[in-house]
Amino acid sequence: MVCRRGICVIPDPEFLLQAGLSNAVLAVILAVIAFAVQRHGKSPQLAHMLWLLVLLKLLTPPLMTIPVSSMPLVASTPVVTVTESPTRTEGETVTIGSTLETMTSGVIQERAIAMQPFLLVLWLMLSASFACYSITRVARFNRLLNASETQVPQELVSLTGEVASELSLAHVPSVHVTTARVSPMIWSGFRPRLYLPLALTERLDVAQLRCVIAHELSHVKRGDHFIRWIEWLAMVLFFWHPLLWVARRGLHQAEEMCCDQMVIEMLNPVRKDYALTIARTVRLLVQPLKAPEMASPINGGHQLQRRIDMMLIPTNAASRPSRFVLFVFAAAMLPLGLLRADSESDYQAMQERLDAAVLAGDITPLQADERRQAFLRRQQEVTEPESETEATEKRERIREIRAAHHQGHLTDEEFREALRAAGVDMSKGGHHARAKSDRSGIERRMRRIRAAQAEGKMTDEEAKAAIRRVRLAVASVKQEHGERSGARGEHNNIKDCPETATEIGNCSAKADEMFGRMREIRISQADGNLTAEQAESAYRQLLQDIRDAVESGEMTENDGRRASRRIRVLLP
Repeated sequence: MVCRRGICVIPDPEFLLQAGLSNAVLAVILAVIAFAVQRHGKSPQLAHMLWLLVLLKLLTPPLMTIPVSSMPLVASTPVVTVTESPTRTEGETVTIGSTLETMTSGVIQERAIAMQPFLLVLWLMLSASFACYSITRVARFNRLLNASETQVPQELVSLTGEVASELSLAHVPSVHVTTARVSPMIWSGFRPRLYLPLALTERLDVAQLRCVIAHELSHVKRGDHFIRWIEWLAMVLFFWHPLLWVARRGLHQAEEMCCDQMVIEMLNPVRKDYALTIARTVRLLVQPLKAPEMASPINGGHQLQRRIDMMLIPTNAASRPSRFVLFVFAAAMLPLGLLRADSESDYQAMQERLDAAVLAGDITPLQADERRQAFLRRQQEVTEPESETEATEKRERIREIRAAHHQGHLTDEEFREALRAAGVDMSKGGHHARAKSDRSGIERRMRRIRAAQAEGKMTDEEAKAAIRRVRLAVASVKQEHGERSGARGEHNNIKDCPETATEIGNCSAKADEMFGRMREIRISQADGNLTAEQAESAYRQLLQDIRDAVESGEMTENDGRRASRRIRVLLP
């Protein structure tokens, strides 16, 4: 959920999936840095911070995004284009895609988009299941510890207090002795508790117990029991990501080395004695009961040899400036995210898929146009992300401005200024970018039909039918746009009609009648009720009726020219 200006909205599934997957990718980069630092072995504190950043990166939402280009879902198909016949009106273009590969690409992408909500729900359901499993395991382990508790010797409590004082702990954890076969650990819930196995307290002397208790209390001083909660949340959401399990292992190894180093620096034990105590403790508990994620056991990380080497052989730590620079660089990646950026080539490919679907009858031209607009809105959100509330308010303002312009309350200049004030790009480049892309695509794909005809892959009749379908798709899209802008053009063309109010109404009614007949012919042909020859005859008769209406004054010249242009596009 994203909250902004006191209003909270739920992000769409596409954003949540992109955010989660981009975090998973960027976390890999941080993990490589953390692994290199830990491998070097001179700064376990820095390695621990880097592994912690890996977990945080999996959980933090992207505050700043880096646009990345998308890869095609299927291999691109070669494009062959042809010049249209001379009957095409100049400047009118359409985009088509007539190959099976192009149509398949569109189907695949449509299915991928449709799968996004399902994948998000599946992800959340699996995460909820893992959370339930983890909570159940923690509850069982906690019951085991409570059931196996035994009396704690007072000497052990006093020894724990002394060690906590030497480590400057503000709050001393409660001490518990258990008969269960577990490792010495800090068991964290709301308050950390120190658990020691009874078998260990009976076999170690006071000096050795002091080393074990100091090691466990150093986890508390460092705040590792709080990190367990971050680790648990990352496991719930990204249990499927192999990097999470690598990061957990690296984090635990770094924690144990940091605790060993803290004990050696603050309590100054004999290094050899401390190393032998840790080794003997691990040996006494060769196969202890595995603790859940909320525990910080003494044998976490499973790299005893490296720990002993560090205890016995002092090393020169990395310099503070180098550690600081590396940490800042890694921390700077926390707010970053990768976001798919739709390029011009993506728009052209989308055009091909939509036009192929229109020609195949899978969707209507109006639906194709709506998907184009949705595509462009997503592209704008990449560079200028808006909250859902702001986007809704902007759409309402634009709708009101257009309605006022259509009703004649705003002049063209006032209309453009109002759109600019509402945040609409009115620049020439922004206005004509899609038209330029459409024209370039049309010129390629129309030549494709002629080339297929010349190579014998299409008969002359098939080629003519393909071109006719292209023109039909063009006219359909233009018809939809023309209907939306008809009211706006009507008040500009009134000057060509006779002056009386009655005749003005008749003029508009006649234009509506002609455009209605044009729609009926187009729909009948698309439904198969009219053959191509019958549709051509009907269009030619409609052209003659338009000429007669213009000559008799029932239609304005502008309306007649506009209707004639649309019809001629449909004629062979």
